[in-house]
Amino acid sequence: MNPINTPKSNEGKIKLFEDYSSQTLRIAVLNGCGVSGIGNSYGNILTNRYGLQVTRIENANNFNYEMTTIIILSKDNPNIDNLLTIMGTNINAGNVEFDATVNPDEDIQIIIGKHYQDFLNLNR
Repeated sequence: MNPINTPKSNEGKIKLFEDYSSQTLRIAVLNGCGVSGIGNSYGNILTNRYGLQVTRIENANNFNYEMTTIIILSKDNPNIDNLLTIMGTNINAGNVEFDATVNPDEDIQIIIGKHYQDFLNLNR
């Protein structure tokens, strides 16, 4: 009996998304806490562990975000609930907002707040 080999690129990924090729969420990660490198840490987890498409990583408009804020820019993607699950939140949480006017090239913006450690702890 031959063992089934899986591609190395998929090792460690958790399958919450039914079809990676057709239902990719385009995500911007914005540093709103001011801790250097935290945007890259988030982006790496979302890309390497979950197979998501991070379109950009940069600083937010300020570093005064206490809680991580998730801004949903497109309600049309059925995998938004899956991303919110990854982030440890849900659609009705106080840190989830809707704003279809921000950037049509992305589905979601994650603005990292000062309590960023919660997410990183969930993903160790």
